[in-house]
Amino acid sequence: MKTIIALFLTLNSCFFFAQTGTRILILSPAAHTFHKVPGKELKTGVDEYRKSLNLDEADKYFQSDEFKKRDENIRLIQQSEVAFLKQLDEVKLMSYLTEQHLSYFILEKIETAVFVLKDQTSSGNTDDLKRLATQEKAAFVVHISAFNLLHEKGKSSAEISVQLFDVNTGSIILDQSYTGGDTNPGFEYTCEDGSVNCCINNALSKMVPQVGRLILKNDPGMKQQKQLVSKQNMSLELLKAATKFDAAALSKIISPDDKQIDQKIAYQVLFSADQTKFVAFFAETVPAGDVKAFRDKHKEDRNINIISDDQSGFFSGSLPNTYAYIVRGVFYKGKWYYEKTEVTYFDAPTLEKGKTTYFTNLRDWGYFTEGTSTPDPAFWEGKEIEHYTLKMTTMFVKNPASEAENGGMYRLVVDQMKEGK
Repeated sequence: MKTIIALFLTLNSCFFFAQTGTRILILSPAAHTFHKVPGKELKTGVDEYRKSLNLDEADKYFQSDEFKKRDENIRLIQQSEVAFLKQLDEVKLMSYLTEQHLSYFILEKIETAVFVLKDQTSSGNTDDLKRLATQEKAAFVVHISAFNLLHEKGKSSAEISVQLFDVNTGSIILDQSYTGGDTNPGFEYTCEDGSVNCCINNALSKMVPQVGRLILKNDPGMKQQKQLVSKQNMSLELLKAATKFDAAALSKIISPDDKQIDQKIAYQVLFSADQTKFVAFFAETVPAGDVKAFRDKHKEDRNINIISDDQSGFFSGSLPNTYAYIVRGVFYKGKWYYEKTEVTYFDAPTLEKGKTTYFTNLRDWGYFTEGTSTPDPAFWEGKEIEHYTLKMTTMFVKNPASEAENGGMYRLVVDQMKEGK
C-alpha cells in the first residue's frame, strides 16, 4: 500500500502556515466486515506503513527545536498522524488513508486547515457528532460509519459509508456509501490490479472529491474566497475578450517541429511589457470516439490534472470533453525557452466556454495581488523560492540566489539547459 502524502514525514515541508484554520476531525470506522478478503494483504499494508514511516524518529523530532519553531497547525497535524499511526490496524487504516487523500484535496484550497485523526467511533447521530466536534474544536467531522471488504466470484470490492457533519449548521450534510472494484484507477490512487488496495482506492477516488467539495462549499472562509474569485474571474474574462490573440508572434517562438504543442488549438497569448516572457493558452474538444488514440497522441504529457468525479475514465475509455494546457516561455540570451504544462481534462458545455474557464486559472498562478482582483506586476518578474524542488504556484520562478551557478535565472531556463535544449 502506498501513501500519497505523509505530512509528518515532510519535515522540510513547503507548508508554512501562519495560523490554524478550519479543523477537520476524522474518526475510526464504527463498523466493519471483511468477507473472504485476504487479511494478510491488509496486515502487510499496515506493517509497511509502520516500517516506512519510522515513528521512533518522529517522536525524537517532536522534541527538537526545529519542530517547536513550526507553526501551530503543522505541529498539530504531525502529532495527530503519529499518535494515530501508533494504534494503526487493518480497520483504522481506512481512516488514515481518508485523511491522507482528503488533506491532499483540501490543503490546496484551505492552506490553514488542520486534520485531526481520532481513534474514536460515533453512533452517527447529530448529538454525538456535535459532542465529538466540540471536544476537538472541529468545524467538520468525517464519520466512517462502515468499512466493508468483500470477495465473491473471484472479485474483491470495498464499500465505505461516510457521514459528513457540519458544526455550523448542526447537521449531517452527507450520508452516503461508495463502492470500489479491484481495477487500477491510476494517478494518486495507483495500485496493483486485483488487490484489496485497489478496492479501497477506487472507493476513495469517489468519496474524497465529494466530501472535499462539500467542506470547501460550506467552510465560512471559503465563502468569502468565492466572492473574491468571482471578481477575479470577471476581470480575467474581460482581459481575454479585450486582448487580441497574436498567433503570428507565437508561431515565431514555438518550433513547428514540436509535436507536443499544437499551434492550431492556441487561442490566447499574453506577453510581459518588455516582451521577454509569455504564457499561451491551448484547448480542444476531446473526440467522442477513440479515446485511446487521443491519449496516445499526448502520451508525453506529465502531471495531468483530470477534473472529474471518476478519474478511472482515463484508463477505461472515457474522458472529460475538454483538453487544455498552457505554454510559458522566457527569452534569455537571444533564445526562447518554453515548456508545456498544466495539462488538464475537464468538462465544459462548449469549447468556447471551456477556453474561458481555463483562462481564469491565471488567478491561481499568481496573476493577482494576494487577496485582491488587482493584477500583480510581480506575476512577470519571477519569485525566488527557498526549495528548488517545490511545486510552483507562480507562473515564473527564479532559482534561489544561493545556487551560485544558476542564481537569478528562471527555473525553466535552467531545467532546459540541463536537458541540453
